[in-house]
Amino acid sequence: MRRHRSANPAVEEKKAKLKTAMEAIANMSQDERDALLKRLGAVITCEGHPCSITNTILLWHQSETVSVIGGYRQWLAQGRQVRQGEKCLYIFVPREKRDRGDGSESSRNNGVISTELRFATAAVFDISQTEPVEIAVAQQ
Repeated sequence: MRRHRSANPAVEEKKAKLKTAMEAIANMSQDERDALLKRLGAVITCEGHPCSITNTILLWHQSETVSVIGGYRQWLAQGRQVRQGEKCLYIFVPREKRDRGDGSESSRNNGVISTELRFATAAVFDISQTEPVEIAVAQQ
């Protein structure tokens, strides 16, 4: 049995903003997306990879000053600490769902494995929300 989660107003507001941003992106033509990306500039990860057009626009809907992003552990690996109390931004990341068949004897014997690509949200932080690890350790 699943428990019903109580609605946190801050979380619900963030979800609503994310939904609005995704609807705006979905309604854009590819030319509009390309023009917006050219005007805003690309957002890169702390590991040096450029974000997709969709994630770049999604990030700009959440924060107009975003430039370099990374997850909490990615920033730690880069020698930076996310400051306490900073609010995350969300991007979409691909997830592979594996289905090992219907559980029947024939699918177990055949080893049938199908995969389905899905997208989940991931929390990231901008470089402006971080500080070098040495400073973070000294402040504690």
